Amino acid sequence: MMSLRSKKRTSQQSGLDNEQQPADKTSKQNNNDEDENMFVTPWKGSDGVLVVEDKEIHIHTTVLSLASPVFEKMFNGDFEEAQTKRVVLKDKEYDLIEHMLRIIYPVQCRVDSDRTNILNHFQKLYKLSEEYFIEDIQQKIKSQVYLQSQHIQSIDHAFDLLEAAENTNPNTEGVKNNCMEFLEKNLQSWEELSNACGCRPNLSFVLQMELKGLLLGNLLKRMKPKVFSEEQDIKAEAFNIAAYMRHFGTNTEVLDSFPDQ
Repeated sequence: MMSLRSKKRTSQQSGLDNEQQPADKTSKQNNNDEDENMFVTPWKGSDGVLVVEDKEIHIHTTVLSLASPVFEKMFNGDFEEAQTKRVVLKDKEYDLIEHMLRIIYPVQCRVDSDRTNILNHFQKLYKLSEEYFIEDIQQKIKSQVYLQSQHIQSIDHAFDLLEAAENTNPNTEGVKNNCMEFLEKNLQSWEELSNACGCRPNLSFVLQMELKGLLLGNLLKRMKPKVFSEEQDIKAEAFNIAAYMRHFGTNTEVLDSFPDQ
């Protein structure tokens, strides 16, 4: 049987725990707020300011100088910015610059949960990182695109990844192979292909030809044997055409397809 003193002590301990729980939640909330409000005001010894779309972003010039040779010249060269520690970035998007900084700084980069928006952002961010020669960001973007390609959720997701791969690292085969493998199992109609390509006009001509070949192969696989029961040679030829379309892509082949008028 529990003694009165033990009950009292247990009750007090329980009360202490109950008091601590809200405090812990408050602490986590404060940390989240601080993370969300990074760069808005001077913080932790920040000594520079980027001005984007008339908004100030408070940064540490040393951190940016180490990450980017462009910023290193700005803050340590013979420019006015080296004295004022204030840089106006014209024709840049605030959200995009902030996203880049969250990757540069040693904190978790929070991004929109919508995959399409993330991949669109990655493509813009990749171009921005090329402009500032920040190879670390380029590598992280390539890595993130590849990781997504290992867990494709839908046909649209696969096409978004193909577009992102072409705009960030067109020489890689990993993302493309993962997407093609997914589409070979799931792409089943010309309407799906037409809609997907129509929404993504920047997909290369070569890739679109490969996708047409892939779809043709998928459609032929769905046909019942009786369709070609007496004309197996036609079926074989159709599969050859589908295979050819998937490998249609060398510069010579593309040029030969458009003879001079």
